[in-house]
Amino acid sequence: MQSKSRKKKFSGLIIFFTGMFLFQAVSFICVNKSNNELLIKAGAARDAGYFFITPSFSVLENFNSFQNAFFGGLFLTLTTGSLLFIISFAFGNLYNFSKYKKTIFGLFSAGLILTAVFFSKKFMLWNIPALIVFLMTIFFKPQLNLNFLHFLPAAAAILTPFFYTGDSLFLDVRDKVLLPYEIGCKINNFYYQYTLYPAEITKS
Repeated sequence: MQSKSRKKKFSGLIIFFTGMFLFQAVSFICVNKSNNELLIKAGAARDAGYFFITPSFSVLENFNSFQNAFFGGLFLTLTTGSLLFIISFAFGNLYNFSKYKKTIFGLFSAGLILTAVFFSKKFMLWNIPALIVFLMTIFFKPQLNLNFLHFLPAAAAILTPFFYTGDSLFLDVRDKVLLPYEIGCKINNFYYQYTLYPAEITKS
């Protein structure tokens, strides 16, 4: 009994790390492909004599490096990947504890199909780790010890934009929350250094 209980406790960590690793792998592939495509376009524009700002000529030579693809992918993993992980993990647990298993499975499958139909083809790849997280959650049945307090940070993050009354939430967070502190400056620098690389993915 104790061994089964331990397995269920650690299964949540196994699902988490496996899922995030898969999301990072997909993100890396997508960002690397996007960088190479953008590099070809930018190079063609440069050779044709056009002047452009982003990416600048000085950036082009290292534009398709492993580092840029990895950290650009990491940004997507920590944002899009984290959100999809939470949704897939939640649906998996709903399936485990609900009497309406077919309905839960149908809703999750419909979400994957709608994502494939209405979003960019590049986003379709994220359906693969999302489906794996969902199936792993069903298989391992992780033991959850949650209470209301665990959901407060996520709820606060979701509701904050609806109650914000300033001109720009993004600028206020950057200028008033991040920049006054050393760790905040590092986060800010990371954002501006690497999040431009997956821009071609998120805009398409």
